[in-house]
Amino acid sequence: MLKLLGAILLLSAALVTSNPTKRARRSIDLKDALSHMNDFYLPRAVIPNSYRLKLIPNVDEGQFKGHVWINVTCMEATDTIVLHAHEDLNISQSTISVKQISADGEARVSEAVMKIKNTSPSIHELSVSGTKKEIAKQWYIIMLAESLKKNTMYEVQLNFLGQLNDEHNEGFFRGYYVDSKTQQKKWYAGTQMRSTNARRVFPCFDEPALKATFDISVGAKRKYHVWSNMPIKDTEEMPEDTAWLWHHFQTTPVMSTFSAGVFVSDFHYATFTGDSFQEGYLRVSARPEFLGQLEAAEKVLSESLTFMQNILDVPYPLMKLDLVAIPDNQTYFPDDLWGLLIYKESDLTGEGSLWYIARDVAAQWIGHLTTTYWWSDSLINVAITEYLAQEINDFRKYKTFHYEDLWDSLTIQGRNDETLPEDIRVSDIAKSWISKERYPFITVTRDYEKNTAQVKQQIFLRERPHDISGRDMVWYIPLMYITPDNLNASVPRPKAWMKNQKEVTVQNLPDKDQFVIFNPEETGMFLVNYDEKNWELITQYLKDSLQGKKPNVPAATRGKVLHDAWNLAFGGELSFATALNVSEFLKYETDDYAWDRMLTMFDHVGRYMDGISVGKKFKDFMIQLMNEAIINLDKSKPSEALLITKLQHQSESINPPIYNEQEQALYKDWIETQDPHKICDYTSGPPKGMAPICQAFKQGTMEEYEAGLQHTINMMKKVPGGECQIVVKYLIGCPRQPEKIERLENKPDLWTAMVWDSVIRLITREDYDMALELYTAHKGQFGVAEPTIENALKKIKAESEWTEVVLPIMEQWLDKHLGYHEKSDETTEKQ
Repeated sequence: MLKLLGAILLLSAALVTSNPTKRARRSIDLKDALSHMNDFYLPRAVIPNSYRLKLIPNVDEGQFKGHVWINVTCMEATDTIVLHAHEDLNISQSTISVKQISADGEARVSEAVMKIKNTSPSIHELSVSGTKKEIAKQWYIIMLAESLKKNTMYEVQLNFLGQLNDEHNEGFFRGYYVDSKTQQKKWYAGTQMRSTNARRVFPCFDEPALKATFDISVGAKRKYHVWSNMPIKDTEEMPEDTAWLWHHFQTTPVMSTFSAGVFVSDFHYATFTGDSFQEGYLRVSARPEFLGQLEAAEKVLSESLTFMQNILDVPYPLMKLDLVAIPDNQTYFPDDLWGLLIYKESDLTGEGSLWYIARDVAAQWIGHLTTTYWWSDSLINVAITEYLAQEINDFRKYKTFHYEDLWDSLTIQGRNDETLPEDIRVSDIAKSWISKERYPFITVTRDYEKNTAQVKQQIFLRERPHDISGRDMVWYIPLMYITPDNLNASVPRPKAWMKNQKEVTVQNLPDKDQFVIFNPEETGMFLVNYDEKNWELITQYLKDSLQGKKPNVPAATRGKVLHDAWNLAFGGELSFATALNVSEFLKYETDDYAWDRMLTMFDHVGRYMDGISVGKKFKDFMIQLMNEAIINLDKSKPSEALLITKLQHQSESINPPIYNEQEQALYKDWIETQDPHKICDYTSGPPKGMAPICQAFKQGTMEEYEAGLQHTINMMKKVPGGECQIVVKYLIGCPRQPEKIERLENKPDLWTAMVWDSVIRLITREDYDMALELYTAHKGQFGVAEPTIENALKKIKAESEWTEVVLPIMEQWLDKHLGYHEKSDETTEKQ
């Protein structure tokens, strides 16, 4: 039974474990939808196999330098290699090299763990034509003069410099303690790579799914010891400075970038072995004065390791496990590194400290050996490791253990806590969620005379055209709600359950003049829709409560209501008029949580409706809403002062720059530029930035538009298939005038780019008719892009049919609330 539990635990983690070539992405991920994270995935044309990483931290001076060799496989022919690199990391462009190290087509995905030797066989060195940074995505793009070949292996070399972080424990940080005898500062340095901090230390493929092996070498002064994920293989003097030593570590198993780590200090340490870990060693390290306080930690470390190996029936995959205690008050996450647990000293002395160790030992399996595909999935691993930590402590206390499987254990606990009905098992709940790629929403339709509600669940589909598959999906859904008489959602108790049922009836709801809010504080991963009257009750209560007339709904629930309303509106399940009505409480909102939800949605709406009349009116509404909120906020309160600054900044950034003489001059300079890399580098702001150029394409004359279009085509031809493609896709989406779009008929070079951009920007019936006319006039001339164009047209048609219905409703609401009709009537009377 013990091994069965272990198998279930690893399977649970593996359900969200990475496989970049096979893992099916979720169609709807609410966290991704909020933050547009999908835009930040690295391209999968090139994936890493292994890293050889050399780091030289100058701990005393606060800098570091390094060199990385990355062995990669080309999965699709491409002339760019896209890595992650933080903007503060200084990469030497002149030293970048890319070498082919296998015969054409010889690399296979199944051979992804190929160790880099000190000298890789070079078949052919490729010429690097340039590099580019995309600051927002923290991408570093290497552009090549020729394309990489599919299923072929290459070695990418880069040199880099950086500063050790004195302010936060992020990336490569440093700290110090004061020696009790000499009263001198003693420096130490370490890494914290999670969640996306590896890119602060070295250029890499910094996503959990992109695993590789690591050969790590660290150069340090002789007075320092060095720790890393693996045991030291050997040390040697640095030829250029014998006061320094190279510490070369053994090759790691395949792991994510966040699992890699190093630590450099003069700490003392004690080494021992665990009962079932005779092949390797355990070690605790700390400043001399604190090392003696780690005796209990040594015992827990050993027992936890033994327990985990027994329960999972999977040997600890590394040859050692280090525990290091640092004298720091900043937050540190010990489970971030594989084989190297770094704690604050205070975390190892207080009550519950031994539980932390047990949890973080569990994470050596659940979190490193199995790794989530993306950060939004990681809470599953957190839940499993915290559960295991509790069981480890029970094991230490009673010395015996009898297990059911994980789901049964949680079922029993739920019944003990009286949170789970007798006829429901956790296994049934879990299976209904983890086996599906999508999420549901529920619709609550109240009967105000009987104080009941019909609750219906269905799949949530936000993007159009709506796929009809999966309409019959059902989930186990706990139905929790708050009312004006019970606003406390901190201890949610389900009033009823949807047990794989399409509809259920909820009894004993409040009177007809009181709202209900289901799924408060987003306890479950589902949206909630209501009948029109309940939306009105919620909206009015939020306005009243924020003006001090009634008790407040918790801020997290206010944000959740806003999030649900706008996502449901975009999914076609709720009127935009209702979503706009709900948003009006923000003029009295003092907490930035709800505002952050709205600003995220505003960014989405603004880009979606850019260039059409309702888009301009929506911007006016947002400016008005933010201005009213600023008036109502109290700048003497620090939290509200910060929100005022945020809203002022957002309000100022809403309106695009006017196409004035300054913009015209920038556009003229851009037209006269002959360097394609300057044309296509839009990451560093004007005059290289694209905003002024887009304004010229939108508002400039036809002659200016034609000149810019042809200039872009000419530059694109000089860098075929490279960086200019991105710029072209951006620029051709800027104008909306039919006469400018029609000019594309004679620009076949731009058709494919136009298709990709049209999917995002063309949403009205006029847009669809214009795109269809262009396609019909040139049908058969698009080559391999023909199916892509046909699919894009289907999407544009579905989007235009939807906007024909919803945009007039939204515009009518905005006209009424912004007073546009009244202003128009006043103008007419004056005339």
